[in-house]
Amino acid sequence: PHLARCGGCPWQRIPVESQREALTAHLARTLSQAAGTPVVPAPLHGPEATMGWRSTTRVHWANGGMGFYGPAGRVVSDIDACPVFEPAVAALYTEVRSRLLPHLPGQGTLRLSAAPGASSGTLAVSIKAGVKSVARAVERFVAETSACHGAVIQQGESRRAFGQPENVFGAAQVSHPAESFVQAHQAGNGALAAEVVARLGDARAVLELYAGSGNLSLALAAAGIAVTAVEIDPAAVDALNRAAAARGLAERLRAVAGDAASMPSGRYDSVLIDPPRSGAGDAIEGLCCTEATRLLYVSCDAATLGRDVRQ
Repeated sequence: PHLARCGGCPWQRIPVESQREALTAHLARTLSQAAGTPVVPAPLHGPEATMGWRSTTRVHWANGGMGFYGPAGRVVSDIDACPVFEPAVAALYTEVRSRLLPHLPGQGTLRLSAAPGASSGTLAVSIKAGVKSVARAVERFVAETSACHGAVIQQGESRRAFGQPENVFGAAQVSHPAESFVQAHQAGNGALAAEVVARLGDARAVLELYAGSGNLSLALAAAGIAVTAVEIDPAAVDALNRAAAARGLAERLRAVAGDAASMPSGRYDSVLIDPPRSGAGDAIEGLCCTEATRLLYVSCDAATLGRDVRQ
């Protein structure tokens, strides 16, 4: 219902099969140009559901409204509900909009997350000013709202936490802090993790860059593979190391906080990278200096994948 003025889901108006055809053609064109030879992608896979699947979302508030930026620029398109959200995320959005939004000054960004089938989720508030009053409102919100079991307020390097600000996702039960990145589509994410393990099943030592909270790291370590995971988000690194210790995987899985461009010491036969939409950037030059003979690149953007392949 908000499609004409909301920039959140530009693909929603296109039938799923047409989306697959367009994405396949785009991927073939991008990779063929990067490789200098024709590349034919394998068939694209994905569930048919187009509603009720998104387990995390980043929305903005400004001028008393809350939603996504509009398609024409950085103007917040105020929406009362989004049918693409998982039910728990949808319920949390409704509660935030009605009970917390009136106490949020100026403008800022919110991340809402919840695991499929959960009854509640988490909230991360990123704000530049007015932290004390917002902290009081968020603390009260977490205490009084059944839709939210934990929250985090971020201002620069400062972080304040309330309740239990983590969500547990997937068959691997990966714990993600409220403010940290998590894949939005959990069914697709499970298939992705299984594919990574299958591709690297015979590896002995893997260097993983852009590891997040261990979405792929824990699956590899559980399969008996030694992993050194690098992630710039300290909250995600802490969550990953705690998870590894709790599962008896600490000897096989080590997470370190740092930029992906600075390679940790060690010998690796394989490298796994899962960069953000902006791509791997400066990390690629360092990758060429490792002794690894295999690179597995998980990409969420064909254009930056093509650029990195060329480099």
